[in-house]
Amino acid sequence: MPANGGAIKLGAGVAALAFGAVTYSMLNKDYKDYKKRIDNPEGLTSYAKPGIYISVGAAAVGIGVSLTSLFDFKRAKQLSK
Repeated sequence: MPANGGAIKLGAGVAALAFGAVTYSMLNKDYKDYKKRIDNPEGLTSYAKPGIYISVGAAAVGIGVSLTSLFDFKRAKQLSK
């Protein structure tokens, strides 16, 4: 069971990390376009609020879940011996 749970966690972690990265990339692209059109633009965190926080949070959760899945794989390996 831990190996299967580890695979599920790894998949969820990678998906969350990818979601965070894609969201950040899209926000950054939109922000660059915004800066070209406005004389005195606000900062990225102000412009992209709350999306920027969601993208960074999703990436952080993705990294955390992926790392915990490694412990599940290690524990499954130890149990199989």
